[in-house]
Amino acid sequence: MFIQNQPPNLLSFAVVAAIVSTSGTFLAMVVKDYFFARSLENWKTKQSLESVYRKYKDPIVLAAMELNIILNQICTEYPPDFVRRRVVNLKPKPSISNAFQDDYFLKYKLVSSVYRLCSFFGWLELYRQDVVFLDSGHNRINNRLGDCLKMLRKDLSDGELNKTEDLAEWIDVLIYTEEQRAIGETMISANEKTKAVIGYKKFCACLMELKIRKSHIG
Repeated sequence: MFIQNQPPNLLSFAVVAAIVSTSGTFLAMVVKDYFFARSLENWKTKQSLESVYRKYKDPIVLAAMELNIILNQICTEYPPDFVRRRVVNLKPKPSISNAFQDDYFLKYKLVSSVYRLCSFFGWLELYRQDVVFLDSGHNRINNRLGDCLKMLRKDLSDGELNKTEDLAEWIDVLIYTEEQRAIGETMISANEKTKAVIGYKKFCACLMELKIRKSHIG
């Protein structure tokens, strides 16, 4: 008895082809919608992080350098004349003597030193606000900058900055982390196009307004 070979089932081939085609299409959609989209999102995040870094690197470095100058002077000459208590309440008129011991100069030195510190906090807060919604953990440069800024905030908030042997004779006042942020927020000037740290002129005007309010309360 002979058994004839069965002809191929065209319907079976069609089903297999449909399954293969559907699987390929589904796989392509997964690759496109997930892996490609994820890769694109990571690229956009990286670009955004690098943009924030470039935007604030120079202002932060400049503010830190200006603050470092005054801190070195305070540490070297401690206590310098301009950080004495009497200078805080001075209301001197501009002098033509231009002497380092002149009351007007001492008051200017005190206010400008405070401005440099507050300005530094302002740039740190601006950077934090722009980077907070980005995944900075995927960017090496931003990680390094973030670590440096954390160390600076830590030194100012826990008192580890002062390493001198006569530390017990110093009268240090710590600026806690959230207070640093609050100062930074106060120093930010925003308009429709951009945000930046207020200038020295506006800072002095704010101090004057604060004094007036305190005098009315008193």
